[in-house]
Formats: sequence, C-alpha cells, structure tokens
Amino acid sequence: GDAKPFIHVMLTSLLWICGITALKTFRQFILDVIRVYWRRNLTYHTQRRYFENSNFYKMLLLDKRIDNPDQRITKDVENFVDMTCKLIESVFTGPITVFYYTVTVFMNLGWQGPLFCFVFFIIGSICNKLIISPIANLWFIQEKFEGNFRYTHALLRSNAESVAFYGGESNEKIKCNQKLKGVIKNRRKIVVWNLLLNGNMNLFGYVGSILAYVIVAISVFLIGGFIDANATAGEIAGKISVSSFQVMMLIYGFTTFIQTGANISELAGFTGRLGEMYEVMNEIEKDTELNNIGKVTEEHSLLESTTSNNNYQQESDRSGSTDTNDVNYIEFKNVSVSVPKGIREKYRTNHNLVENLSFKILPTQHTLIAGPSGCGKSSVLRILANLWPNNSGQIIKPSTTLGNSSKPNIFYVPQNPYISSGSLRDQITYPLKTPKRNVEDHPALLEAIQQSRLEYILERVHKKDWDGECNWNELLSPGEKQRLALARIFYHKPKFVILDEATSACDVNVEEMIYRDIIKQGSTVVSVGHRPTIVKFHTHMLRLN
Repeated sequence: GDAKPFIHVMLTSLLWICGITALKTFRQFILDVIRVYWRRNLTYHTQRRYFENSNFYKMLLLDKRIDNPDQRITKDVENFVDMTCKLIESVFTGPITVFYYTVTVFMNLGWQGPLFCFVFFIIGSICNKLIISPIANLWFIQEKFEGNFRYTHALLRSNAESVAFYGGESNEKIKCNQKLKGVIKNRRKIVVWNLLLNGNMNLFGYVGSILAYVIVAISVFLIGGFIDANATAGEIAGKISVSSFQVMMLIYGFTTFIQTGANISELAGFTGRLGEMYEVMNEIEKDTELNNIGKVTEEHSLLESTTSNNNYQQESDRSGSTDTNDVNYIEFKNVSVSVPKGIREKYRTNHNLVENLSFKILPTQHTLIAGPSGCGKSSVLRILANLWPNNSGQIIKPSTTLGNSSKPNIFYVPQNPYISSGSLRDQITYPLKTPKRNVEDHPALLEAIQQSRLEYILERVHKKDWDGECNWNELLSPGEKQRLALARIFYHKPKFVILDEATSACDVNVEEMIYRDIIKQGSTVVSVGHRPTIVKFHTHMLRLN
C-alpha cells in the first residue's frame, strides 16, 4: 500500500502537537513571569504606603482596625497574585471558545441554540453568586484567624526563655489551642459551603452534556428546518453528532467560567483584606488628628533647676510642631498631650495627660524628666518624636537631620531597644544602611562599641567580621542589647540624645561611664528614668505630677 498519506498525516499531527505544546508552555512561562513581577511590584507599592508617613506605627499602635498587617503584606499579596493568575490561566481560552462556538451553533441550529446556552450560563452564574458571597466572607475571616494563630506562635518563639522560666508551657499551649480552634471552626464552615459550591459546579457540568442533546432535539422536533428532506440517514446522524459537539463545546466554554467559582471566592477574601488595608491607610492619611503631629500630653508639670555636681557639657537639638535647622534648642509652649483616639480605650481616659506644658532645653542643659509611673513621661517623648499627634500648643525643635547630612540632630533610644536583623555594622549604624566592606568606617564602629563597653562582642562574630550576620536577639543579654543600642549614639554623635530608661538593664558602673562619654562627646542628654544614680548627670529636672 501507499504509506505516504499516513506519513503525511503523522508528520502534520506531530507538528501540531509540537506547536500546541510550545504555545501552552510559553503561556505558562508568561504567567509565571507575570506572577513574579506582579507580586514584586504590588508588595513594593504596599510596603511603600505602609512605611511612608509612619503609617505602620499608626496602624499597629494608634488605629488598630487592621489585624496582622504583616500577614497581609507577606502572604495575602502573594495569594492574591497567585489566585488571579490561576483565574487568568483557567479562562485564557474561554472567550475565544465561547465566541467561535456561538457562531457555529447559530449557523447550524439558529438563534435558539446560543440562546439556551446563554440562559443556562446565566442561571449557573446566579446560583454560584449566591454561594460564593458567604464563602468569600469566610475566607476573609479565615485569613484573620490564621494570622492570629501564627502570631501566637511567633510571640512564643520571641519569648521562649521567659516562658520557660515562668513554667508557662501549659498556659501557652492553651492559648495556641484556642487560636487553633478558631482556625478549624471557620475552616469547617468553608468546607460545608464548598460542598454546595462544588456540587453546583459538578451539576452544571454534567447537565451541560445532556443539555447539548436537548437543544439539538428541540431544533429537530419542535422548530424544524434542521434536517434536509433529501439527506440520508448517515448525513442526518453526522449533522446531529457535529451539532451536539458544537453545543457541548459552547457549554463547556461557559462551565469553565462557572467552575472558577471556588477560586473566585478565595480570591475575593484576599482582595477584601488588601482592599481594607488600603482603605484604612487612605483614611489614616486624611485623618487630621493623626496627621497633626508633634505635641505632648501630661498633667501638672514644672521645669526646675537641680544642683549639679558635675561639669559635663553637652549640646543637642530637638523639634516639635516646628522642625527647623535655624534653632539649636527644644521648646514646648503650652502643649497639652492627649491620647490618640485609637488607643483611648487602652488608657481608659478621654482627658489630657498633660496640660499646658512649657519648657525650653538649651544645649548643655541636660534634663531629667521625672515623675511617678503612668504620669506621662514617655508620652512627652512620643509627642517630641512626632509619634503622637499634636493637638494644642507649639513645639519648636531642630529638624531631625542637619541639612543634607545624615548626622542626626536628635537621636532617640527607647527602653526596649530594637535589634534589627543583619550584621554588627547594621546594628551600630542603624537606622542608616551603610555599605558593606567599608574599611574607612571601621574606626568609628570600633570606637562606638568601646564607648558602650561592648568591645568584646566583636570576638563573638566569625573572623571578627563587621559584616558577619548573627541572631543578635539570641546572642545578647537584655543589658547588652541596651548597650548595643547606646553604641549608635557614639557612632552618630547627635546634638540631642533622648534616653527613655535606656540604661535600666545596665549595671550602675557601665551606666555611669556611658553617661559621662555621651556628655563628653558634646551631646545634650534628655532622660526619662527612675534610677537616682542618673540624677547627677543632669543639670535640670522636669518633674511631672
């Protein structure tokens, strides 16, 4: 026999297979590339919004409407992008399929063929919509429960030693189990609703195959004109077979959209969480109170001079409502500090913490802010640092940085030091990010840890490498963490140093040496503290009652 036609068909089929394979592979590659770059850009944009204007601080500590913003940025963005790309992939050929077979069914069966298919699709979509809406809300809640469960374990990881000292394993296990119960309970609801959704989608998938023959039967038996009177039985069977196949493919194109319902419901949950976060950030940026930054709240305060037994000199800068490089002092004029509205319930007060506070701190006027716990000492610093809104009065201070220089005029060191991830260089230069392997910076780094009495810490780093990364939170004791944070003062050499009980975990001898060196380098100290040992390093006292 002649094998040429067979070989021709085989080669043609092979070429078609190669072409279709290449097309599908390239399509998947394009979607993967889109997924990677879309997630990158969306995460960059969300993080930019999150960090600008201190939105992260306002959302986490002042507004508190958004749960687990870290999860929304790290996981919900990823899930949103992945689910969207899956939908794009699943409906990639849907519109083309629907358009092509709508035309062919119309030409073979008339208007009634596409009409029945479209009605079928609309009914299926309405049924799906009724089921998808509650599932989308459940997915929104599920992500919240997942975030709370993950946060409970993250909190335990950060405080494992303290929990072990207290013997709090049973308590922590109960807390974790309670969070897990919330996760599982809500997930069970999703499973039940997904049962309805999957049943609906499967039903429409199987009904669609029967509907194809019903539509052809209507054209044959009720409407007429489908069968040519002169057609043979074979021709009639062939036409019915082709028409049924075309209707099936049209219905298949529609059911592809219907069967994406499960993905759409999950995507709606992620979209809702990201949309809510953006809405809250927009509202925060428009909130006049949260954006009225730079004022203080405390009660009954007076600035009094205290006798000083030392001759330490220091120079420093600070600013409140008005930040300017034209001043080298910090001044509060009739400032009243109130608790931001988002956390008033926590403080259980609607009243001002401080009323009409006025004082002025000049260079070398080292000032101790004293008073009983809860009187508002730290609140004054929050206003000074522009963390809490300024509702009345005026604060004058130098700008945070000196002109175009990276050298700060004012530098804050909180009681609980923030030890970032990264190298020893990163810890000392924080919040700046300096280049790695910068040998010229080594003398300043060494001087900083020497003056904070931490020179031995370099021995713990592999090969004494300033750029060697360690888990500093596990490596250092609380006192060492405070001294590492204080080393930043000696590196940046600011004009004003604001210490909020920043030496509370240090022993008295180290504390004294650090205070002496800070003053010696020319910085003006503003301290909050309870230790009587630090009084002698200050020339003035601001006492809050």
